[in-house]
Amino acid sequence: MSNYVFTEVEFICEIICRFYAMATDNYIPTDIDKKQVDNNGNEKFIAAIDQGTSSSRVIIFSINNGSIIAMHQISVTQSYPSPGWIEMDANQIYTTILECLNKCVEQLKSLDKNIKDIIGVGITNQRETTIAWNSETGEPLAPAIVWSDARTADDVIKFIQMAPGNKSNAFQHITGLPIHSYFSALKMNWLLNNVKSVVKADEENKLLFGTVDSWLIWKLTSQMCHVTDVTNASRTLLFNLNTLEWDHDLCQFFHINPRTLPKIVTSSELIGVIQDSKCLMKGVPIYGILGDQQASLVAQTWGLSSSVDENNLSDISRVKVTYGTGAFMLWNIGCQPYFSDKGVLTTIAYKMGSKGRPYYALEGAISFSGATMRWLKTKLDVFKDDAECEKLSASVYRKQRFNEPDPCYLVPAFSGLFCPWWQESARCVICGITANVDKSDLVYAGLRSSVYQTYDVLFVATLAKANNKCNSIVPLMALKKPNEIIVDGGMSNSDILMQSLADILSRFDQFYHYYYYFTQHAGNKLIHHFISTLYNLNIGICIG
Repeated sequence: MSNYVFTEVEFICEIICRFYAMATDNYIPTDIDKKQVDNNGNEKFIAAIDQGTSSSRVIIFSINNGSIIAMHQISVTQSYPSPGWIEMDANQIYTTILECLNKCVEQLKSLDKNIKDIIGVGITNQRETTIAWNSETGEPLAPAIVWSDARTADDVIKFIQMAPGNKSNAFQHITGLPIHSYFSALKMNWLLNNVKSVVKADEENKLLFGTVDSWLIWKLTSQMCHVTDVTNASRTLLFNLNTLEWDHDLCQFFHINPRTLPKIVTSSELIGVIQDSKCLMKGVPIYGILGDQQASLVAQTWGLSSSVDENNLSDISRVKVTYGTGAFMLWNIGCQPYFSDKGVLTTIAYKMGSKGRPYYALEGAISFSGATMRWLKTKLDVFKDDAECEKLSASVYRKQRFNEPDPCYLVPAFSGLFCPWWQESARCVICGITANVDKSDLVYAGLRSSVYQTYDVLFVATLAKANNKCNSIVPLMALKKPNEIIVDGGMSNSDILMQSLADILSRFDQFYHYYYYFTQHAGNKLIHHFISTLYNLNIGICIG
């Protein structure tokens, strides 16, 4: 693991994104798999773009055996111009992806592989991060406002006061989300009210908004496509979960002109073709988009969706938890949205193709996980690298007795608290410190903070009642508790974090029977489905 950055592989679009490694122990090649060469015997490839909070990355996979052929990754930076503000350079986001694409092509050529054998590209991305740009120049009008940015906390209060019933969850039945600075609508509204270039572009009908996927596709297609997929759209506070379109009433409420928003597409379809002359993959089609957490959900629980009973939640059996910059827990709940009364979000899991049915998910979002460890490392200088971090935390863990209080506790509310509290004004607290506490205890507290927040989300999910659109009441997780928690992300490489997760959740009866494991191997079913799709549609590859 490198510097506790967001390093999990979350490339999952049904017809293009292939994962970090296949579960080869369970994978049996089919006749279709064996035909993934053209009539000349050339192997075919797919490319996956992963743009995250901490890095940009591209991986090229072989279709016929799922192996990684080329990979390149570049760190990206965040800036913190004011308390609670977190920004990124939109141009850096794109140029790092462009460099990764080109480096992968160079690696491909060094192996005597042909770029023409790359049949498509898929994109997965950090979600709520918001970018405004000029439709004529293609240039960003302001820094990208990162998903965990809290500058709109005061605006949130104003909007809640204007909402029906003065409630933060007034629109939950429409969009699945509370009114909160986490989501893109508040960021768009702030840009319109505070950045002159954005106001001017809006007045001149040249303003475009988008999340990172929209920005990347706009740039890669040389300003030909302004689109987003349903998973990213569902994180804006402007998306209607029932119609799968922008909700004009919500756009009006947040003062966002629908004209500035991208066209909504499914997670898996032909979206556009790379046209940027600086990109060595020019001419390669873009076939899929998924927000990073939905990508991880589908990858780690693929196959569950087909067995979920859309009429109830009794078939929930797996929870995926990603420990990256933040931490995110998602459950697939089938083809009907349900809405929690305890702070758990409802979102789109995916919709594969125009004929595919939408699948929904419940989500618990935590803003600081790996970012907490990065703060301890870079700001407090309590450890130098991952090995030292693990060594220090292990020294504390070995001294702890079961059910004994931790030496100290860290609440990482650097920019408020997300699920289930949704408290904009909360700030970081380190408590329980005595004269015996040293830096190893702080590292241990930082790691354990992610586990305690995980427990908070899972606990309220067992208590919550969920309303579906028919207004009937069903328990979220009480009908059938998950029997697996599937964990991924860079932070999950920490043995102490994983052991603490098992320890803390198993203290409580309702979690005692859970089975915890870390997996880096997913995607055999996905690539099979991808291959089957190509076979059935005869798209982009000669089956022979």
